[in-house]
Amino acid sequence: MDGLGAVVLAAGRGTRMSSRRPKALHSLLGRPLALWPATLAAEVGARPIVMVIGPDQDDVARTLAEHVGAPDLTFAVQAAPRGTADAVLAAREATRGWDHLLLLNADLPLLRAESLARLVQTYRERCADLLFASCKLSDGGQYGRVLRGADSEVRAIREARDASPEEMRVREVNVGAYLARRSDLFQALSEVRNDNAQGELYLTDIVAWMVARGRKVFASTLDHPGEMQGVNNRVELASAARVLCRRLLEQWMLAGVTFEDPRTTWIEPQVELARDCVVGPGVMLRGATRLATGASVGPGAVLVDTVLGEEARVGANAVLHGALVPAGAQVSPLTVRLESKG
Repeated sequence: MDGLGAVVLAAGRGTRMSSRRPKALHSLLGRPLALWPATLAAEVGARPIVMVIGPDQDDVARTLAEHVGAPDLTFAVQAAPRGTADAVLAAREATRGWDHLLLLNADLPLLRAESLARLVQTYRERCADLLFASCKLSDGGQYGRVLRGADSEVRAIREARDASPEEMRVREVNVGAYLARRSDLFQALSEVRNDNAQGELYLTDIVAWMVARGRKVFASTLDHPGEMQGVNNRVELASAARVLCRRLLEQWMLAGVTFEDPRTTWIEPQVELARDCVVGPGVMLRGATRLATGASVGPGAVLVDTVLGEEARVGANAVLHGALVPAGAQVSPLTVRLESKG
């Protein structure tokens, strides 16, 4: 869609990670957490992509911008933690000149590209002023509730801490992905108030603001509830890694790669595999590793930034880092090889 930019909200401290490292930089399958939604935004054509970070997070900007495979990013700084609406306001200048904005929370790594593409398509087809992703759960927990009127039209999103007992029984919840006309968005954000349980400026309050002014507001329901799983602690980080790893393995198996035991195999998104490769149990394939047609990797091997030529063989429990294995060559079991591909 022409004139579409994206804002990824990554200024959160992530205190539940119990870490000195900002949550945005915690590694998820070899990629910083915040890059997962940023990469999705790039895949659906959003340009520019603005990452909102905290005032003392120069290391976050530097690491994300320099990471291999990262989309083109610009950065905006939220001066103080005043809430999600204030975080988007911090990106006002960086998004000037764009007609529409895609807003994503930085801790939504499980959202699928096809789901986000469908969100963009629905937004365009319905000529919406604001469209956001929702999901129906048997237990909405602490997610914001999507409130609808008697006509089933969206009326508001109520954050869990501010919801009444009746509202808390609503099963439809907010995911944290929005599409909006930029002009309406920033007008709404400038009028959001912090009269709520947390004393913060809620991004979700733009829904009621737009509805009250006759704007066209819709919710688009995700088909797969698991896509809205956020990452707030290391348990959820590990769970997300396993889900993403399983998706990658399924993708490669459908493309003609054999994994003898997918349950014990670890693979990262930069890895490239040709047809008829065979990967044994307990293998780790990391970084920019590439396997040519017919290459095989024995049980327990670890390959990092390694290239295997056609029909190359790597024995069990070998460790290769930055290695180049020629076509038809064999690497003995238990080999440790740390060498440059240059």
